[in-house]
Amino acid sequence: MPTGFPLRRVRRSLLLAAVAMTLAVSAACAPLPPPYEVIPFDWGNTISPTHRDVAYGSHPRQLADLYLSSGERGTIVFLHGGGWVEGDKANLLPSLLLHELRRGYDLVSIEYRLAPKDPFPAAVEDLAMALEWVREEGAALGLSTQKVVVAGHSAGSTIAALGAFGANEDFPGADLPEVDGAVLFSGVYDFAGTPLSPWDSDGWHRDLEGPRGWLRPSGSRSAASAVRWLDAADPETLLVHGAQDPIVLLDQAHALVHRADRVGHGARMRYVEVSSHAFEERCRGHEPWCGTPVATMDDFLDRVAR
Repeated sequence: MPTGFPLRRVRRSLLLAAVAMTLAVSAACAPLPPPYEVIPFDWGNTISPTHRDVAYGSHPRQLADLYLSSGERGTIVFLHGGGWVEGDKANLLPSLLLHELRRGYDLVSIEYRLAPKDPFPAAVEDLAMALEWVREEGAALGLSTQKVVVAGHSAGSTIAALGAFGANEDFPGADLPEVDGAVLFSGVYDFAGTPLSPWDSDGWHRDLEGPRGWLRPSGSRSAASAVRWLDAADPETLLVHGAQDPIVLLDQAHALVHRADRVGHGARMRYVEVSSHAFEERCRGHEPWCGTPVATMDDFLDRVAR
C-alpha cells in the first residue's frame, strides 16, 4: 500500500464495494417485475352469471351459464377441466376470459357429460350441441353470435381442440359446427405419440383406458388426439401452456405447434409459453392464463372478431 494512503478510505471503499455487490446479487435473485400486463388469477371471481343453468340439451349435464357483456363482439364458449371425469362450469373460470366481458365479448360456460358413464366422444358431441344452440338460440338470450370462439382448460381444452379442428373432418360421433377461433389452456392434444404427464404417463393411460376411463374402449387414442385433426383450414388458435405444468407435460403443446407447422396452420396459431418467474407458480403451471399477456388475448380475439 502506498505510504500515506489513509486506511479509513480503504475500509470505506471496500465496504461500499461489498454493499454494491450484495445489492447486485439480490437484484439478480429477486423476481423481475412482470414484463407485460396480465390479469391476476383471482380477478373477476365475484362476477355472477347473467343466466344460470340454461339447458342446451335434454341431458341433466347439458347446462350452460351465460355471462353477458355490454358489447356485440362475439361469444366465447368455455369448457372446464377435471380429467374428463369431474369438474363444474362455475369453478375455475379463467380470469383472462372474464376480463374479455368488459371488452364486449359474451361468455358461455358449459357442463358436459363425463366418464365413466359417458366416455369419448360424448363430451365432444355435447360441445357440438352447445355450439349449435349458441348459434340458433343465443341471440334470443342476449348473446352476440356473429363470431363464436371455443375455449377450454385442461380436459376441457382437449375437447375444445377436437371441436375446433374436427369440424371440417369426418369426426366420429359428432357433427361439429365450425367456429371462428379456439383458445386452448393446458390441454392434452396427442394421446397416441406424446408423453402425457411428468409423473406417470403409463398410469394416465391405464386410468384413461380402464373401466372408468374416458378413452374406453381402448383404441380411441388417435381419434381423441387433436393433432390428428388439425389442418391448414382450421380456425385461428391461441395456445397457452405453463412451462412448469406439473400435470400435463409441455410436450403436449409442442406436439400441436409442430403439427401446425407441418400442415400449414402455423401462421394461424399463436403460442404462449408462460415461464417468467415474475408470476406465481400456478401461472407458470397448470393455470397459465394469469401469466398470459393481456395484449395477446385482446389482439387474438379482435383479429377473430374482424
